[in-house]
Amino acid sequence: MKKVIVLSVLFLAAVSTNYAQAYAGIDTPYVSSNGAISSHNKNDISPKKTDTPIFINGSEFQSELTGLSLLPTPAREQVELLIESTTDKTYKVALFNQVGTELHSFDITANKVKPITVEQYTAGSYYFLIYIPDGSIKKKFEIID
Repeated sequence: MKKVIVLSVLFLAAVSTNYAQAYAGIDTPYVSSNGAISSHNKNDISPKKTDTPIFINGSEFQSELTGLSLLPTPAREQVELLIESTTDKTYKVALFNQVGTELHSFDITANKVKPITVEQYTAGSYYFLIYIPDGSIKKKFEIID
C-alpha cells in the first residue's frame, strides 16, 4: 500500500510540474547535433541551456523587455550590457561575485549599450542582477585571466 501511495504522489508531482511549465509558457528547446533548434524531442526530455532570458507569461514586463545581451563572455577587461526594451526606461543593475557579494551597482538605460570595466576583478564566475518591478533577471558570465 505504501508503494502505491508513494508512486501516486510522484506521478502527481510530475504532472503538476509539467502542467505548471505549460501554463507558464516555458518550453525547453532541443538543439540537434547540426545546431538546429526544435521545441520538442520526445527522446530527450532534459533541459537545454539557453542564453535567452525567460519571461513568465503574465508578467507586466513580458511585453516591455525584448532582449538582454552581455558580450564578450568570457571577459578579460570589459563587458558590454544591453537591455532591449520597447521603452527607454532606466533599470538598476548590480554585479555580484560567485558567493553573492555585491561588488558594484549602477543604472542602465534600455536600448543603449553600457560598457562595464571588469579588469579589477579576479578570474571566476560573476553575475548581473537586473532589477525590474516584478523581480530580477540574472545574467551569468565568466572573467578570465
